[in-house]
Amino acid sequence: MEKIKNVVNSYFKGMDDALITTRREVFLQIVIGVLAGVILGILIAPPRKVKIGCDNGTNIDGGCDGGCGCGKEQNEDED
Repeated sequence: MEKIKNVVNSYFKGMDDALITTRREVFLQIVIGVLAGVILGILIAPPRKVKIGCDNGTNIDGGCDGGCGCGKEQNEDED
């Protein structure tokens, strides 16, 4: 246990030195963090069931099925 403690202490002792980073490096680190978060969020997010251009009230035969809520009866124009 003492051996592991000495290795960990010697490792962290070297981290006390001052390190100068440029604004460019800080900016790139922020950009990488944001992009990694976006990608991780996309991968973890539950899938969404999105319909685009479907169920917009138009039918192939051009009639109304009566359940759309428009107030028309089913195929009024057919006499």
